[in-house]
Amino acid sequence: MLKARTGKGEKEVKIQVKLRETGYMQMFCEEINGGFKQELRFGLEETEKTIKKGQIEENKLRIPVSAVKLKAIDELISSILENKTECNKVLKELEEIIGSERNDWDVELLRRLFDIFASHKKEFEINQNTLDLFFRIGGWCLRPGFGATGDTERIDLIWSMLLNSYDYDNLEFWTDWWVMLKRIAPGLSVERQNILMTGIEHLLTGTANKGKKTSITSFISGIDGNTYPCFTSNRKIVQHERNQLWRLLGALERISAEEKERLGWKIIQTPMCYGVDASSLVTLGRLGTRILTYAPDSAMVSKSVADAWAEALIKKAFPGSSFLDTALRELGRKTGDRLVQIDDNIRKNIIEIFKKKQRKKQFIQPILKAAKLEDKDLAEITGDVLPSGFVWAKEVKNNE
Repeated sequence: MLKARTGKGEKEVKIQVKLRETGYMQMFCEEINGGFKQELRFGLEETEKTIKKGQIEENKLRIPVSAVKLKAIDELISSILENKTECNKVLKELEEIIGSERNDWDVELLRRLFDIFASHKKEFEINQNTLDLFFRIGGWCLRPGFGATGDTERIDLIWSMLLNSYDYDNLEFWTDWWVMLKRIAPGLSVERQNILMTGIEHLLTGTANKGKKTSITSFISGIDGNTYPCFTSNRKIVQHERNQLWRLLGALERISAEEKERLGWKIIQTPMCYGVDASSLVTLGRLGTRILTYAPDSAMVSKSVADAWAEALIKKAFPGSSFLDTALRELGRKTGDRLVQIDDNIRKNIIEIFKKKQRKKQFIQPILKAAKLEDKDLAEITGDVLPSGFVWAKEVKNNE
């Protein structure tokens, strides 16, 4: 039985198709046992002019890589591995070789660069500096983890690195490691996201939470039979790294609604999360968001839980707490679906709080009006601009 929303409420309908003498096919939505009838119209036609325009725009997005540029990239990699080029200057060097800024690189170019660097993976793993560079290049070129042919194999290659042991204490190294995983998180399966969730939670809530060195055992091995050295090393987890771990945790949209609810309540009930671990509130917003960016809606926490989280945060909405405000905005996003968006009165309370704080209209807009997520919204949520020419895709069912 089909149902349609009309100006006079929801009606039970059927679809009728009629082929005109001219070859024009009409489709109608007609009420069963009622008088409502509406023609369905679809803008499927494409003229030569629109096709040509689309081809021109597509060509503008593509950045050709000539044989000369490929040779220059190979020479740059050789220079890096011979310690003749500083690792922190490599991205700038690549911009000069390619002739455009990294934000303008299209998906095809990004994946080609990834494959070039990945072919030297073993050489980059020789020392900390070059491996750190590989993390930065890999995460940038493979973001957001899907969207191009061969991404499954590329993700497998990155994931295999979690089985390696890295005995480094350098903060920048571990920061780039977690940032890389955050950038490719949408390309990770449910199982892999669950593994990351388990390891991250242990790092954040274990003895590392007390500022001490933590010796993490093989607690995670029961999930898939493997132990993951990045969660079993013996080192101190400092605050900057904790912030990156929180952000990575928030990017794991495929974990179940039940796990998200458990983690969310833990954040709300932990006093530290309103102080030094305030970035966890952004994670809370991602866990309870009313619009998932790539995971199926079955992974969304219930409306009642989102209501309860929002009410709990409203009580703590003190001036200057931007992380808390971000969480409230995500929980309060207007979707147009009353089964999903939080209670209207709670949402109005959030709006009043933001107005008192003199939050800009652009910040408040998502809770004022239901709208489809645009590229700029996805960039803010994921923390990265999308690759040029990339089309975001969202799952419609759970892929477990």
